[in-house]
Amino acid sequence: MTKLRILGVDPGDTTGYAFIEVEHRGPGFHTYKMLAMGDASFPGGILPLVQIIMKEAHVVAVEDYIIRQPHIGQSPIAIKVIGAIQVVMSALPEKELLMQQPSEKRRAPNTFIKSLHLPPIRSLHIEDAVRHVIIYVQKHMK
Repeated sequence: MTKLRILGVDPGDTTGYAFIEVEHRGPGFHTYKMLAMGDASFPGGILPLVQIIMKEAHVVAVEDYIIRQPHIGQSPIAIKVIGAIQVVMSALPEKELLMQQPSEKRRAPNTFIKSLHLPPIRSLHIEDAVRHVIIYVQKHMK
């Protein structure tokens, strides 16, 4: 049995994060345990993310946020959050950073998230962060 601690991050003005321990128990069978979750604001609010990355996470799965012009509602804060995570990760070569396309979130529908029996998820940003963890598991922990 393999256990990985995965930090999912949904960057933006409000950055959602979910830190989940995933245990691989056999082909296609995994258990999920929520270790921490929250919404953070940049810059000071992402300090808990940096601490989790440095001390506890094996993998960080982040939405690869793309700014397109013109598109009202997009925030350059997401780019700053991603940049901060990339800087921290560059100093920690033993940890894995996975950038995920926004369209991949469809692979983790609400019904699947509910089936994991995690504690109540308080925001859409945290929910999307959970999706990034699930996508990592689907791709890399078969």
